[in-house]
Amino acid sequence: MLMQMLFGLLKAQYTLQPTIPLAGMMQKSQLWNVLVVNNTNNQVNCRLELTLRDRVSGMEQLTASSSEFVLSKGAKQLTNGLLAPIQYNNINTIFTGRGNDELLPIGNYMACYRLVTVGIKPTDLAEECTQFDIEPLSPPMLAFPADSSLLNIQPAQFTWIPPTPQQLFNRLYYEVMITEILPNQKAEEAIQQNLPFYIDLNAPYSLLNYSGTGGVFQKDKWYAWQVVAKDDKSYAAKSEVWVFKIKDSVPVKETKQPTYFLLDNSSSNRGSVVVDGTDLNIKYYSYDRDYDTEIRILTKEGKPIYTLVTKISYGDNYLRIKLPSKIESNQVYDFFMVDLKGNPHSLKFTRK
Repeated sequence: MLMQMLFGLLKAQYTLQPTIPLAGMMQKSQLWNVLVVNNTNNQVNCRLELTLRDRVSGMEQLTASSSEFVLSKGAKQLTNGLLAPIQYNNINTIFTGRGNDELLPIGNYMACYRLVTVGIKPTDLAEECTQFDIEPLSPPMLAFPADSSLLNIQPAQFTWIPPTPQQLFNRLYYEVMITEILPNQKAEEAIQQNLPFYIDLNAPYSLLNYSGTGGVFQKDKWYAWQVVAKDDKSYAAKSEVWVFKIKDSVPVKETKQPTYFLLDNSSSNRGSVVVDGTDLNIKYYSYDRDYDTEIRILTKEGKPIYTLVTKISYGDNYLRIKLPSKIESNQVYDFFMVDLKGNPHSLKFTRK
């Protein structure tokens, strides 16, 4: 009992306070950022020992021991450089042993420190434990199909950007879930509550080739998808939930192209053409420089009922003439114009 009281009194004279981040990324060297306080008047030679455990399983991940250092009265901030060289025993193979610059793998950890004297009979001076989580800088980020996409065809591939930095992970793989969104349901609720339309629990790369064997997406229905990145058996990070829909195909309305009647030297020698509608469309090729001419529409008796001055350019000319209401159906009329050299051109037509 007396020995326990003396040991407790001794430990109260020395305190440890780890100064490591509680979450985020961390290098192995940062594990040695510990503030030590010596409340006695004595100077002591000691070393710092570390045991790192997985907080979920309780299994040891690594143990380590610093070199000897002198602890005088007062507070002393310990660092990796001050405690070097440090001896590591990497119990778990996820620690590669690349040195102090190695990033700690993703996980939930408990770090326990022991301050011990150096000598034939080492004595524990202080103990302290702290917990922290190693998390990726960014979760996986979805890429395609883009959020709220309206697709013309079923996507053949789903892609995303891996979480960073990738060197945090020992064996990175992905779970991909796609589910239908029911009416009045949010995308996140669909992912959590609905049976998956498609699921892959072990996608090795940051893409999924979707062949349609898992099912054909119904048109005009919204689907939600999400990717969960995992590292061996340790949870890593979830992406956002994005949505997409395959548009219901709508027949394209055909646009009727206007019919142009050729006006040339043979036009006046052939029978009348039939105009379907209210426009008379004439194609005329001019070999002359640009000029203005008067267009006339004549009755079969030769009486003009419509005149229009228009510009004729070198090359193809497409003339679109809005027929006046006085043009009656099933009557023969004559389109008439004169070129720059005074040559007449005419074309007989009937309005349907």
